[in-house]
Amino acid sequence: MSSRKKIDLIINMLKDDQYIRIYGSLFNLLLVKYGARKAYLLESAEFHGTEYTKYILNISSNIGLCKTDDILTIEDYPRYWIHKGKLEIPKTDEEIGELLGMKNPGRSYFDYTKKRLSLDIIEEKTGSSITTELLSGDIKDEDNKIFAKNKVDSFNKVMKSLNLPYTFVYILQQDDGSEKRLQELERRNINYIRKNINNYINDINNCIVKHDDNPIEDLFKRSISIYKNNSLLFNKFVPLFIYIYKVFNDEVASESQDFKTKIQDIHNKFIDLIELNLTSRKASRKTSRKASRKASRKTTRKV
Repeated sequence: MSSRKKIDLIINMLKDDQYIRIYGSLFNLLLVKYGARKAYLLESAEFHGTEYTKYILNISSNIGLCKTDDILTIEDYPRYWIHKGKLEIPKTDEEIGELLGMKNPGRSYFDYTKKRLSLDIIEEKTGSSITTELLSGDIKDEDNKIFAKNKVDSFNKVMKSLNLPYTFVYILQQDDGSEKRLQELERRNINYIRKNINNYINDINNCIVKHDDNPIEDLFKRSISIYKNNSLLFNKFVPLFIYIYKVFNDEVASESQDFKTKIQDIHNKFIDLIELNLTSRKASRKTSRKASRKASRKTTRKV
């Protein structure tokens, strides 16, 4: 099959709603193929499974693109660089940002004391998300607008060259980092969660302030202090953590009739986890005492 016919397969998929979940990836494959992007980072966590990921990898191979495993992959959520030709695997944040075409890669984008922007590029007709990145500075800064416009123009140039009816636009918004934190929660990135735990607590507290008669704040702080140094229990805590984060950051849900029911549900789950912690501690102490008595008896027999 000719190269153009293989590209036509992608184009036809973009017209079929059954592939809507991977539209963003399909657009990115075209942008890499025709030089508007150096590489595309395919994250299996985005699809909560491997089947979509395998499908996209097969398509990228069919159109002559290469795949390189990302060395920063998180267990159970592999990531792949999709690119043309040889690739020097990026090892630092700066190298990753440069490969993804970010503005001034390597800056401390996660310093929440500084003003930052989120730059989202979407395809207008399908609503597909193409790229998301953080920029330093204020939304009024002209250089950020120029950077965003130039990137969108290069993407649209590819669509025009292929005679496709798609248009990319950019959205600049002042960012507080909460979207990034939610993303890392969903990926179960325990190291990131631990490192940024105070920011998570601040997010929850800011949302709790909006609601009266809320029984969660104290339980949340107690649970954090209990679980943050216990890997086993912390892993059990993360799913609830995600649920809390989504509930409190969903303004529509916060205004709905069942919001108080959700709060009570969270409250009950907190209690269950705290009881689990107490049970775990009792079991640990019991095991420790048994081990101590056993060691003592061995010492006595030797004497």
